[in-house]
Amino acid sequence: MTLLGLILVPLIIQGYSIEAYGIIMIARFFIPLFLMSVIDFGLGEITSIAVSSYRENRKKYFLKNKLLIIFILLLLIGIIAGFFLFLLSSQIPSLFSLSGENYDNFSSLIKYTSFLQPILFLLLFFEGILKGFEKFLPLRIIELFSSIIYFLLALYFLQANLNFIYIAYAFLISLFFRFLFSLFSAIYLLKNRNLGYFLFNKKDIYWIKERGFEFFKNRLINNIQPYFGSFTVSILIGPIALGLYDAIIRLARLGKVFIGVMVSSAIPVSARLFSRDDDQTFANIGGNGSLVLSIICTYPIIFIIFFSDMILGIWLGDEFSQYGIWLSIMMIVPLISSINGFLQTLLVADKQAFKRYNSLIFFQTIFQIFFSLIIFFFLDLSFYSFILGQTFASIVVAVPIFNLTREVLKTPHDFNLSLFTNLLTSSIFSLILFILFGELVKANILIAMAVFLISFLLIIFINIFFIIPTASRNEFFNFVKINFKS
Repeated sequence: MTLLGLILVPLIIQGYSIEAYGIIMIARFFIPLFLMSVIDFGLGEITSIAVSSYRENRKKYFLKNKLLIIFILLLLIGIIAGFFLFLLSSQIPSLFSLSGENYDNFSSLIKYTSFLQPILFLLLFFEGILKGFEKFLPLRIIELFSSIIYFLLALYFLQANLNFIYIAYAFLISLFFRFLFSLFSAIYLLKNRNLGYFLFNKKDIYWIKERGFEFFKNRLINNIQPYFGSFTVSILIGPIALGLYDAIIRLARLGKVFIGVMVSSAIPVSARLFSRDDDQTFANIGGNGSLVLSIICTYPIIFIIFFSDMILGIWLGDEFSQYGIWLSIMMIVPLISSINGFLQTLLVADKQAFKRYNSLIFFQTIFQIFFSLIIFFFLDLSFYSFILGQTFASIVVAVPIFNLTREVLKTPHDFNLSLFTNLLTSSIFSLILFILFGELVKANILIAMAVFLISFLLIIFINIFFIIPTASRNEFFNFVKINFKS
């Protein structure tokens, strides 16, 4: 899925321009899966928690109430969001300094996006049902099919030499199909299940309201982090700068998205275990999940940090190699997520821990905003200021978040040691490869791929047989087997 997006980026930049790519990225601000998710109150995740709790205790749980309330809320949010987007569609392009044909085309795109808002918000609901039943394979297949639709439509529009705005329409079409696939899958899952009686009561409304406002704070904070830079660059500098900024950090952002996909299973698992009050299983799953995430993600991220200029040159063209250092800096953000990501997602089910986590993220966000703007206005580093701001803010709160997750989930010391041993081993391996094969890797893409794959497999082997705690090895393999089947 992410591979198709990576293929499209250079095609769009070469087929149109870096400005066109920037405008296409601006259009995504107004989609609930991106910046607009700040107003969804986490209702997709709340759906997952509700379904997971129902699965754990079917006789006592009235799922139908919660699902109906969440459905109505998301539908209303979508209608209201669409209404205001439609009203503002003629003013929004001026916010991003668009003019002429780009102004008119973007205004029309926003109008069509406004019509789809109810559907796009309900997509979160139906995907939440799939996650709650832990049907991650069908969910990934749906995402893959919608990505293929987007990819093929975008290729067709590129070949036909149509205006670049059609690429943004292609993305909307793919999301519509993703909605349909998710809708039919959710109906199939809920069919013939005893969901309890419908009884509209204050208890369910209060449960959703309490969760929703906590998620709203989390959404507000977490959306500012990745999109503050993009949104501010698009307004203060313009779409050309945004296109370049987004292209440079695309790999880092996709790394974080990939990690997010991997840890999405933690939400329903966390809800079920929290319902059981099973601390030991919580700790074991947290430790094993962290190790799986670290083993799969840490080494590729560190490899990109060392060979960033080569990767940008191969992917986007030689003229982009000069920005490698900025990609390396930005890759620190997903690197931190590869260590903390799984466990911090498990905190969602514990209301008190989630509040403490939100406080740390709030501090991180404030630090990021002020640090970025100070560098931007006083050091004249253009959009690079926002790369530095997000990276340093992530570093500042990484240790407090790490300590919070270990305190709440009580993961064994052996797991924590294994995480950092893998981090150190991956760094040493990448450094050795850079020193011994750096120039050779930069000269030939086939050699680069071979060196990466062989070293990655070697890192996995070392982790499995030497780094993972011996006493937990069988449990680790069972965890991997169960989760890869799902």
